[in-house]
Amino acid sequence: MNSVEKKNKKISDILGNFIYKYKFLLISVFFVIILFIVGFGITRIVLEKNKVKSAKLAESILDAKEEYEAEEDVDKKEELETSYLALIESIKNENNNNYAEFRAIFEEAIFYEESDKGKALNCFLEFKNKKGKNYLIPLALHKAAIISEELGKEVDDIIDLYKIISNKFYDIYIDIDRVNFNIGRLYEKKGEEKEALKYYNKIIDKFEDENIEDLSEWYKFAKDRVFYIEAN
Repeated sequence: MNSVEKKNKKISDILGNFIYKYKFLLISVFFVIILFIVGFGITRIVLEKNKVKSAKLAESILDAKEEYEAEEDVDKKEELETSYLALIESIKNENNNNYAEFRAIFEEAIFYEESDKGKALNCFLEFKNKKGKNYLIPLALHKAAIISEELGKEVDDIIDLYKIISNKFYDIYIDIDRVNFNIGRLYEKKGEEKEALKYYNKIIDKFEDENIEDLSEWYKFAKDRVFYIEAN
């Protein structure tokens, strides 16, 4: 037996002894790994099923809304209104922090937006405590801020709503420039021009490398406000 064969045999013996000595531990680790993989797979399946279920529930709300809005018969419309609001309430109660619940709260707020702004505002404000990046969250908070201003709520509270959108949804909210402009506008209203400039400049910095034809109208409004503040 040459030196290479002796070395390989030594390694083989060491490995064999290690496996024999720790065989129960190795078997346990193996089963833990298998259980983890299976558990992860099951979790993914459950999450996907819940996601599909949530989307279907949200779709049922929109279908009921469409049917209600299309009905012209007064009596039938009242019946559909009752069932529509009952559906919303049911979905709200049976779901938590998913798309179905978000859609239910949002559509309830939209339903009352013209007839009862206070109730609509309370619905929209529920989104302050919702987690995730669903597009309905910043949209609802934006509507809450607008209604709050219409109802004469505290300026600081309105700014806080806009700031949630600006800080958490900057990259996904399509109307983010309007949001930042309104924060600047409200700070101006409070006489805090330094804070106002910070939010106006957020808009300006975003578009500073763009061609003038492609600039957002909010960029132009922000430039005007910066010019006015700095000139006075």
